[in-house]
Amino acid sequence: MRIQFPVLIAVVFLFLFSCKNKPNEYLPATTVLEGQLASAEAPMIYIDENQTHKAPLDPSGNFVIQDTLDKPGIYPVYIGDVHFNIFLVPGDRLTVTGDIRDLGNLKFKGSHAVENNYLVAFEKLKSSTEDQDFFTFYSRNEADYIQSVNERTQQLVAHQQDFQKANGSFDQLFAELITDEINYDEATLMLNYPSNYEYIFPDSSLQLSDTYDSFLQHIDHDDDEKLSLPSYKNFLLQYLNFEARAENNDRLTPLFENKFKLISQKFQNQKIRDLLYYELLKEGMMTDINGVSTVISEYTKLQQNDSYHEEIIKEYNKWKNLLPGKPSPKWTLKGFDKKQYSSSNFNGEVLYIDIWATWCGPCLKELPSLAKLATHFKSEKGLKFISISIDDTQSEWAKMVKEKQLHGIQLIAENGWNSDIVSDYKINGIPRFIIVGKDGNIINANAPRPSSKEIIQSLKSALQQ
Repeated sequence: MRIQFPVLIAVVFLFLFSCKNKPNEYLPATTVLEGQLASAEAPMIYIDENQTHKAPLDPSGNFVIQDTLDKPGIYPVYIGDVHFNIFLVPGDRLTVTGDIRDLGNLKFKGSHAVENNYLVAFEKLKSSTEDQDFFTFYSRNEADYIQSVNERTQQLVAHQQDFQKANGSFDQLFAELITDEINYDEATLMLNYPSNYEYIFPDSSLQLSDTYDSFLQHIDHDDDEKLSLPSYKNFLLQYLNFEARAENNDRLTPLFENKFKLISQKFQNQKIRDLLYYELLKEGMMTDINGVSTVISEYTKLQQNDSYHEEIIKEYNKWKNLLPGKPSPKWTLKGFDKKQYSSSNFNGEVLYIDIWATWCGPCLKELPSLAKLATHFKSEKGLKFISISIDDTQSEWAKMVKEKQLHGIQLIAENGWNSDIVSDYKINGIPRFIIVGKDGNIINANAPRPSSKEIIQSLKSALQQ
């Protein structure tokens, strides 16, 4: 079945590429962002990820950032773990007030107040139009999914037009930036579909229509000037994932290595290459340290951003103890049966370890697949399935183990996220699966999940070692 791409999206992209004029030239100028932001617990406020422009916050949340701005754009503002976006042009004086616990009600006055108040409304609308049910949203068939994405774009475009009618026209540059922003946000949703669909239906083999990727014909993926757009970096990462998936159907080359190779093939802009190498390896530290180890030497030759290179090498050196062949961290933990279990009790056996918690949705989603996997290897000697909970309270863990009749060896790590096993295995997110060999050495510290297509072969290989 061939699906025609929605007409509205084509019209939006046509507007994006046919209506832009050469932007005005801007000279560096002193720019001021000031205001009062309640509930700000962090001591400092920063503009942009590099923390180039910053100022202290007093106990009432008052601040003044006064610095030279080199170019206009949409910039992220950070206060601790909270961030929001603002539009600034060199020479602006902008005031913001509100409560950072309620970013949807921030108020701006001064230079480009209309544009910045629109950004607040824009983010609020985006959140309200995002399907809150991940599984429902991404389990749609292709035609229905495209329609959902298209309807969301229609809402964003109509809202932008209505806002200008009510509040005045946007600065020309901002109008172009926000059009780009809508398009890259939409394109990212399109790129997300195949991988998320296959995550929900791991046994499926999704076949996209021949025209599905036609939206990429109108998208610039190699322009470092667009890195100031909030959605652009995420778009680049998802574009890389999308292209790697398309070229990895034979499964002969590991997906991580495919992504690494595609960066030099698909991107010509060096700043974007540097960023993608950095982001790929940073993510790989947490999800595929074995994959990182296969490309780290090549990375040092290709990465031209000294800051990125230094950070990745420093982090990699911390992870080296979890590479294949390294001794697995030792542990002693309490079991559901009240007994104490130590890693040394399992010498001579392959361990498939699941680090999880009762409050973790993705962890619970893996439980049926884990049970099915254990059944598959039921007659296989020398393989133990060990589940280690990092719940804060033993009662919730024990209740779920009993109610769901969880099998295998059920253990709990006291102190949860502060436990030794979390720090020893450098666990940043769960579920996390680990394969330990018969000799007590690590085989894979970021092993495939039970729902993955690779896990059966991974365990068979481990048993043969």
